[in-house]
Amino acid sequence: VESIRRQTYPNLEILLLNDGSQDVSLEVCKMYANVDPRIVLIDKANSGVAATRNMGLREARDKYLQFVDADDTIQPYAEDAPRPERLTKVQTYGFLMEGPMTKEEFAAGLMQEPASFYYGVMWNKLYRGDIVRAHDDIICAEDMDWSEDLYFNLSYIRYAEKFYALST
Repeated sequence: VESIRRQTYPNLEILLLNDGSQDVSLEVCKMYANVDPRIVLIDKANSGVAATRNMGLREARDKYLQFVDADDTIQPYAEDAPRPERLTKVQTYGFLMEGPMTKEEFAAGLMQEPASFYYGVMWNKLYRGDIVRAHDDIICAEDMDWSEDLYFNLSYIRYAEKFYALST
């Protein structure tokens, strides 16, 4: 949470979702919510990662969406990446060549590494919130026990037209 709070992007909305944890997670989340007005705490019964992410998608109002799990840390200035002059639809941090791409170029890049986890996970991407909110089928599949991130990404890619990859 600290790495998220340190971001310099001025309009940052931080959703902390406690998925029924029975340890001290809820108390830690409450502490953060009390000291940082950008944080919205959602405490819910355990329903699994996909259902919890879907709830976060329904609650998020920011222009960009990024998923950060409890064991993740994001780099300083990571949220500064979405600049209007780049006309980005998604930004992925990974093996793709840096720069803007059409949907076809992005798909060709993914086919270079078909077994790579980079396009199958959600933690290394920024998503346009307006695209996600405009399409009810961009969700994490709650009936899947694995690869719910990949399902979300493939659903998202269907609607995005422009992509931008950053080098890491």
